[in-house]
Amino acid sequence: MIQINLLPWREQARKKKQARFAYVAGGVVGLGLFVTVCFHMHFASKITAQNERNTMLQSALDQESIELRTLNEKKHDLVDIEDQLNFIYALREASYRAVRLLNEITIANPTDVTLYKLTRNKNIVILFGKAKSNLQITLFMESLEKSKVFKQPVLTEISGKDADAGEQRYFQIKLEQQG
Repeated sequence: MIQINLLPWREQARKKKQARFAYVAGGVVGLGLFVTVCFHMHFASKITAQNERNTMLQSALDQESIELRTLNEKKHDLVDIEDQLNFIYALREASYRAVRLLNEITIANPTDVTLYKLTRNKNIVILFGKAKSNLQITLFMESLEKSKVFKQPVLTEISGKDADAGEQRYFQIKLEQQG
């Protein structure tokens, strides 16, 4: 029998298998590297796009916060203006009340009654005056009572000597001014 030496053929087949394995392994490593680079580039572009969106949203948020701040300043200005207007209206109403008070006292005051002092604390009005007789004081109080501006007048003090001798009667009347 002839003996064939198969060793070189096996060696060549082994070298071919090793070369094929090296190509396949290199191809798999290259493919893995390519896929990794592709994933890296894809996610890097996603991160860049998200960062651009974040900066755009942050700038829009900054603009809106500036607008909100200006609106709050305008609201505070509006509140200040409303407070000033309310103060002016209250002041006007108070001055009208003072004018009505003096007008009603003038209308109710008889000719022989002289008022020399008037004090007012909020709605309470105190009149100081003098008259020739108690009857004139009574008539003055009745005319004050008929007025729509005042509530029930109260005579808190009256002094003076006998009216027949020509002495003056000093009096003090307390009124409450209606709102």
